[in-house]
Amino acid sequence: MPLPTVHRVVHKMMDEVVAVLPQFVHFPRTQEELQVVGDGFACLANHHAFGKAAGAVDGCHIRIKFPGDPDGHNYNNRKLFPSVVLQAACDHHGRFIDIFVGYPGSVHDARILKNSPIFTRGTYPPTGYFLLADGGYPCLQEALALITPYKRPVRGMAEQRFNHSKVHHHSKGRTIIERGAYICVGVGDVLEEVVEEEDNQPTGELDGGESRSGAAWRAALTNEVSALHQAPLDHDYFCQP
Repeated sequence: MPLPTVHRVVHKMMDEVVAVLPQFVHFPRTQEELQVVGDGFACLANHHAFGKAAGAVDGCHIRIKFPGDPDGHNYNNRKLFPSVVLQAACDHHGRFIDIFVGYPGSVHDARILKNSPIFTRGTYPPTGYFLLADGGYPCLQEALALITPYKRPVRGMAEQRFNHSKVHHHSKGRTIIERGAYICVGVGDVLEEVVEEEDNQPTGELDGGESRSGAAWRAALTNEVSALHQAPLDHDYFCQP
């Protein structure tokens, strides 16, 4: 097949995909839909403190052939293969609600977040809600509300419970993004459980780490979670299919 034909076909196909993408990848459109997402994360994390989680965000490396240009080395990621990074946010079912793709594999997740529309436009999540992310991101309240785990070494039982415990909480709510998908969930594909791999990369890429911090908000959530272990449960959360 002639290369001009291949070029034409590929670009036509991608134009079609981009045209229909908003039908499948979009933020909750109503307060009711947002409430369903929040209730879903409270279910995943097994605590009402996570009822204001509006999604989970993470990056994924998409393997590519090594580029032949002089800057091709920038595409080598920390796992030593060439890639571009897909940043995605998903809801409590693992359905993508936002995607941003194209940065070379060597670029830190926090820098990609800072340059993505979800950060620069500040339109999501709504006021009072937050996204969950791993330790490779900073804990923020502005310009994007982002709640991350406490970094190692974790001091105090309350902080340990918040990060990861037998009743789950932050890690269980967040790791839905690690098995997230965008159309396969809608057609009934089963997504396998992912063993969490904690990411404690430096977060200085984003406004000096946690200087514009969500630490106070995280501390309030931690206190709520800790209170769960000091009193009998008055409610159990069960995920709905």
